[in-house]
Amino acid sequence: MTLSHKLNVRWIVKEDDNTLSELAAQVLIDVLMNTARPVIGFATGGTPRKLYQHLVRKSQADQQLQRHWQDMIGFNEPSDRLEIETHVTHLSEGTRQANALYFQDGTVPLQAITMGMGSILHAKKIILLAFGSVKRQALLRAFSGTIDTRCPASFLQLHNNIIIFTDQIL
Repeated sequence: MTLSHKLNVRWIVKEDDNTLSELAAQVLIDVLMNTARPVIGFATGGTPRKLYQHLVRKSQADQQLQRHWQDMIGFNEPSDRLEIETHVTHLSEGTRQANALYFQDGTVPLQAITMGMGSILHAKKIILLAFGSVKRQALLRAFSGTIDTRCPASFLQLHNNIIIFTDQIL
């Protein structure tokens, strides 16, 4: 199935997350080096961990870097309404469980600060990381379904310049 016919989306698919992370790091470094005033929204969680390691190793010195988890983008949880601006959001139990390993005592906050979809979509380029088998269905929902607040990542269909790094062939 090809989804890029609807959008200006460049899909980069590799089965090895280390290779994907290294490629994503190079794209991000190129953007940083060639953009007059780059803006980077750093993602959290396990998806971008190796990317950050590659960035630290490679870097010497107007982008969004997002991770895709389930139907979310950033911490924009499925909802009945769309949050446009950066805001405080209540984290679902599933999100809290998925992020528990990043907190030494296992105590995960009930809330997080996240960019709203309007802020994310305002970027000139979005670099999306979606590694792991659970991400395949989430990517399909985000890019082949209707745009819906119950799947905030589906709003990425409105953007015209996205690079998606994934280990899943869609």
